[in-house]
Amino acid sequence: SSGINAEWPLRPGLLKFVLFSKLQIDWENFVIVVRLLFTLQSMRALHSVVAKFSHDEQLAWNYKKNSSECDDFQALLGVTCGELSRLGIHATVGEMDITSYVWSLQSIEANLQALCVPLLREAVLLGHHMYEKPLPASTPGSSELAHLAAWLDLVPSSSNSSSSLTTAKVLNLPRDVLLKFSCDLVSQLPLPRDMPHSPLTEPLMPLVLNWGRPRLLTLPRLYGKLYLHYRHVKCKVCRGVPHDPALCLVCGQLVCVRSQCCQWLNTGECTKHAQKCGAGTAIYLVIMSSTVVIIRGERVYLWGSVYLDQHDEEDIDLKRGKPLYLSQTRYNCLNQQWISHSFDHTLKRWGWHQQQF
Repeated sequence: SSGINAEWPLRPGLLKFVLFSKLQIDWENFVIVVRLLFTLQSMRALHSVVAKFSHDEQLAWNYKKNSSECDDFQALLGVTCGELSRLGIHATVGEMDITSYVWSLQSIEANLQALCVPLLREAVLLGHHMYEKPLPASTPGSSELAHLAAWLDLVPSSSNSSSSLTTAKVLNLPRDVLLKFSCDLVSQLPLPRDMPHSPLTEPLMPLVLNWGRPRLLTLPRLYGKLYLHYRHVKCKVCRGVPHDPALCLVCGQLVCVRSQCCQWLNTGECTKHAQKCGAGTAIYLVIMSSTVVIIRGERVYLWGSVYLDQHDEEDIDLKRGKPLYLSQTRYNCLNQQWISHSFDHTLKRWGWHQQQF
C-alpha cells in the first residue's frame, strides 16, 4: 500500500494565506486562491481513492480510457490508475474493504466529494466573515458540492440547483491539462520500496499545533518604505486614496482619519473600525505623521512614534525629513501593552475624540 493520504491540512493553508498576506485580498483574488486549492485537493483526493483500488481494477480502468465513449473524468481516472499501477501503488487483498471490491463512478465521486467538500465549507465561512456575504440558504434537491461551489463563484449560479454536479465539472479544466497535472503529481511519488514516506504524503503547509501569542503587524525597518506603499492604497469604505491615512496595527486595514467621506451618523471611520476590530479598542499608525494613536471607547491617546531617526528622536508630522527607522524596543512595549490590556493603567493623558476621529 502507498499510504497516500488526501486529508492533508490544505484548509489551514487557506487560512494562513489570508491571515498572513500583506495585501488586501478582494473577492476575485480570494476565489482564485480557493479554486487553486480545490484543484490540488481534488487531485490528491483522486490519488487517494485510486490507491485503494486493487491492481486488477487499476488495470481495468486504465484500459477503459481508450474507449471512444470515455469522458474527461474517465480519461483522468484511467491515466491515474495506469500511473499508480506502474508504481505498484494499490491496495492488497488484506487492505481492501469487502464492500469496495468493485468501484463504480458513483462511489468514486462520493469519495471525492467527501474529501473535497470540507475545504469548500471552510472557504464559505471564511468568505462570509471577510466580505460580509450572506451565507447560502439550503436548496432542496441540490448537492452540497453544487451549493457551496456556486456560492464561491466556482461554477455559474445556475448550477446551484443541480444535483448532478461533479468534482470534475467544478474543476472545469481541459482534458490535457487535467491529465498532465495528475501525471506530474504522480511522478513525484517515489517507489514505495525505495522511500515509503513520499513528500506528497507530507502537509503542503505544516499544520500549526502551537499557535503563538497575538501580536501587532510586522512593520518594515524603514519608514520610507511604509510611507510610499500606504500613501497610495485606497480606502475600502470610500474607495478613494485617503488624504490622511492611518494603518490599523491589529488587522492591517487602512482607514481615513478625520475625513468626512467615511463618516456615518457623525461617527468617524477610525471609531467605527475600532468597534468592529477590537470591541472599541484600536491602535493606528498615522501614515502622514508617523504617530501611533490609540482609540479606546470614547477616548483617544497620542502614544508617540515607533519610528525614530539615527539619534533616537521622533519626527512627528515628518517636519525634519530625516530617515526614520523602526524602534523595536518601542514597538515591543506597545505590543506588550496591547496584549496585557494595560492601556488604562500605563497611559494617563487620555482625551475625548467625540466620535470625530
